[in-house]
Amino acid sequence: RDGAFLASMLEEAPPAIGDRWWVPSRDEAAPGGIVWARGRVVQAAETSFVVALDDDAAATKAEHTIRWRQWAGVDEMLRQANEELRCVPFSRLPADAFATSSAADAAATPIAVKCGAHEIDWFVSHSWHDDGSQKYAALSRAAAAFKAAHGREPRLWIDKYCVDQSRISDVLRLLPVFVSACDAMVVLAGATYASRLWCIWELHTLFTLSDAPRIAILDAGGGDARADLSSFEVANARCFDPNEEQKIRRAIGATPGGLAEFERTVR
Repeated sequence: RDGAFLASMLEEAPPAIGDRWWVPSRDEAAPGGIVWARGRVVQAAETSFVVALDDDAAATKAEHTIRWRQWAGVDEMLRQANEELRCVPFSRLPADAFATSSAADAAATPIAVKCGAHEIDWFVSHSWHDDGSQKYAALSRAAAAFKAAHGREPRLWIDKYCVDQSRISDVLRLLPVFVSACDAMVVLAGATYASRLWCIWELHTLFTLSDAPRIAILDAGGGDARADLSSFEVANARCFDPNEEQKIRRAIGATPGGLAEFERTVR
């Protein structure tokens, strides 16, 4: 329930007229295959809103209607998260699991299984901008040590395999519930980890929900990740989706202590 409450902080009413919003479009030459056009909300309703782009020079601006999914409250978020909860037994994880964030391979060969809260050993926190082979190697070493100690392989929560990719935006809002459902967090600390705002939100979630968080930070080619985190500043962290970035920054500002306390918690 605490995780659902924290997840609800990423929820908000549909943007109001005049609010900033970014509209994606496909461009294979762009990073991630997407370019983001900045605009402002010109019409707003309960379940949708319309954005006019800033750089549209046409006499009649192109308008983009965006549907809005809003949860009914904490109880609904908790119910939905329990329905969505999945894990991946380590032995099912392919060696190229972290090579790309594309869900095509995950959809082609589903490897996640339904599970309950606290049946997941590790929430795997990582940046898709970091080297996939080094992340897999670091996780493999940790999994071997876990098996030697417990006589079984670890069960993992990994975004690409445990999130319904057809509803990724909706399901990622439940991320704090997924963090709270796992017994520990494993950070695959690559070079960009401390600069990715979703990764930092995952860390913040863990430390907010637990007085004695269980966390392991594994070197995945990131140099001194602990030093990067110890000097973390929100201003230097980004999301791929600028709308998600805007939403997380607002949620951070709404937490007790605001920005300064958030940065202190991460450090």
